[in-house]
Amino acid sequence: MDRKSISIGLCEAGDGIHSLTGKIIIATNDNEGYQMKTVTVRDLVVGEGAPKIIVSLMGKTITDVKSEALAYREADFDILEWRVDHFANVTTAESVLEAAGAIREIITDKPLLFTFRSAKEGGEQALTTEQYIALNRAAVDSGLVDMIDLELFTGDDEVKATVGYAHQHNVAVIMSNHDFHKTPQRKRLFSVCVKCRNWAPIFRRSPSCHRLKPMS
Repeated sequence: MDRKSISIGLCEAGDGIHSLTGKIIIATNDNEGYQMKTVTVRDLVVGEGAPKIIVSLMGKTITDVKSEALAYREADFDILEWRVDHFANVTTAESVLEAAGAIREIITDKPLLFTFRSAKEGGEQALTTEQYIALNRAAVDSGLVDMIDLELFTGDDEVKATVGYAHQHNVAVIMSNHDFHKTPQRKRLFSVCVKCRNWAPIFRRSPSCHRLKPMS
């Protein structure tokens, strides 16, 4: 895998935001001096050095997920993401945790990111807010995952409580927001970044980008 070809970027607030294709991970900065905050997950430091590469598992069954994980064993990447919304038995916690355990047995040395992408943000399935939060908390409780992805607009109270719960269990949080219908205005992008900064230092923003030049 050629790291230079991967469209994943770290964005510093002091330098502005650019439209990029693919996933964007933003390690947000504090307000004074724009010093990049870092988050250490296992031996990986997010917010320091080169942009971090994420590869995703999207299997529908445990067999599929294990096969995908085996294929990534020799790949050059930083974070293994499990897109749980592709998993068929997502409403059965036992099946989800069994699959997470199988992934961890195969990929033992990389941070495991647990992501349920909701249908309203481009994912494969829909859960109620209560189901979504319960699923993420079960992942945190399992001790099998190193990071969870939380959608920023799930609800302020729910997000705040779940971020705190994850951090109490030494699980990092990536705040995320997706808009596959348009390229948001610069002001809107910054407002989302500011809201994110209230909850967690790592942010993933995936808009539908129609402009290929830096936003002024």
